[in-house]
Amino acid sequence: SAAGANQGGLHVSIMSSLGGNISASSSDHTVTATNYLLRGDYSALATFPGMGVLQLLEKHNRLLAHLQNRCGKEPMFGLNMNRYLLLQRERFSQVRKRLAAMNGYQIAAQIDAFEAAPRTKWATSSVILAALPERPFTELENSDVALVPTVVQFDEITRAG
Repeated sequence: SAAGANQGGLHVSIMSSLGGNISASSSDHTVTATNYLLRGDYSALATFPGMGVLQLLEKHNRLLAHLQNRCGKEPMFGLNMNRYLLLQRERFSQVRKRLAAMNGYQIAAQIDAFEAAPRTKWATSSVILAALPERPFTELENSDVALVPTVVQFDEITRAG
């Protein structure tokens, strides 16, 4: 049933954007230290391993309401696959900068700390999130992360083959 646990290795992740800068994700994945290490600067994640899609959607709505209450930012409408990919590129740019500023021992220490006390949810401080400026998706679409096309047209694939 759709209300039961996901079967056959199928996993669900739900993502929303608040204020154009904040990423909120709910997932039924089991979180690893790598997931934590690759978090965005302005993100919130809640995971519920094995949870069915309908319950996960309800949990995601609760996460959005909580974030909205804590930071005063509204969920954005119009998140599509292209914008999702741009938000992911932006997150990886943030991760790259954060990891480049760390040495191997610091990275290993974060991994060890996570393994010693695994987390199933985390969020950037609501003080930081509340201070973020509102950003329309058009600003994201005109940012540096959008310089490389995110969608490859099918006819481009067939011409290359």
